[in-house]
Amino acid sequence: MFVTIKLTEDLPLGTVIQYDSNSAAYIVATSTTYPIGIIIRDPEQDQETQAWTARAAFAGSCYALAASAIPSQGGVLEVVNGKVQVSQTDAHAGIIAPLSTGESDRVAGSLVLVHLR
Repeated sequence: MFVTIKLTEDLPLGTVIQYDSNSAAYIVATSTTYPIGIIIRDPEQDQETQAWTARAAFAGSCYALAASAIPSQGGVLEVVNGKVQVSQTDAHAGIIAPLSTGESDRVAGSLVLVHLR
């Protein structure tokens, strides 16, 4: 399931986002402060207003950009500058799924399966 949201700028697919009340739009997330979402379709720019919009998921399974290498066992989700990495502290935002059989190692910048709570 998804919603279409307004962005402050063109952001890459898989970017973790959070709402910014100052701009009344979504920006790159810097923490797991609830609610967070993930851009699941490439953003589009309205030709008349120049506003950016994108489909985003706020719960369930989707793909997010990795901030660093992700261990095979996955782990607790942490957000760093719009990307995810494994955390030692559970912020209850979600999890990064384990490496699927036959899947390549997950390195910084790759899309990884996450489950948002």
